Amino acid sequence: MRSGDTPQTVDGEDTDRRKTGLHDPRALQILTTEHWSLLSTRTLGYQEMFGRTTIFVAALSGTVVALALVAQATHFGP
Repeated sequence: MRSGDTPQTVDGEDTDRRKTGLHDPRALQILTTEHWSLLSTRTLGYQEMFGRTTIFVAALSGTVVALALVAQATHFGP
């Protein structure tokens, strides 16, 4: 806008200000993209956590079973 021009108005609003903020149609697209990006990052974090927990529990269970078999084979007792 040049210095001598008056701002155009639509329904009493300045058209330059009307296309900023959440009135801009691109704002919804940006917010939606950010939301899905954060959601997928959270899901990947949960999957990583559950995967590591599953591996830990499997290793722990295998160790307990192995110790039980060794104790039984060597007649471990008081």
